[in-house]
Amino acid sequence: MTRLELLIGFFILLFFGTIAAIGWNMSAQTPEDRNNQRRQDTERILDALYQYAVNHREQFPVMFLEEPQEICRTERTDCTGLLDFSDLTIYLPDNRLAIDPFATDERSTEYRVQKMSNGAIRISAPNAEMGEEIFAQR
Repeated sequence: MTRLELLIGFFILLFFGTIAAIGWNMSAQTPEDRNNQRRQDTERILDALYQYAVNHREQFPVMFLEEPQEICRTERTDCTGLLDFSDLTIYLPDNRLAIDPFATDERSTEYRVQKMSNGAIRISAPNAEMGEEIFAQR
């Protein structure tokens, strides 16, 4: 190989390495990004719940307790101990419930729903970062 071929090869590798580094850097989410995603997710789930109620004579798909209950992932068939919101998928983007960015439970979205003492429904994101309390309530 000549020096020119080596130099060309080096610059090609440098070019692709730079592209890869830029792509990796852009995909890295900050805590603020993840919290913003959680805000959007809680709003969308709450909107879907109320849209379901509008289309079903003001009835929600399940009964809510005053204690927070975890929401089951839509692709799971075993939702034992979790709330099954699979009927909401037609009201959601991508026809699926959002999953918290730090979710570790394979069955849970790690978002929670509860009925407040004033009758409002609250969707919360307990995995919120930086000490924030993230929820949507109506």
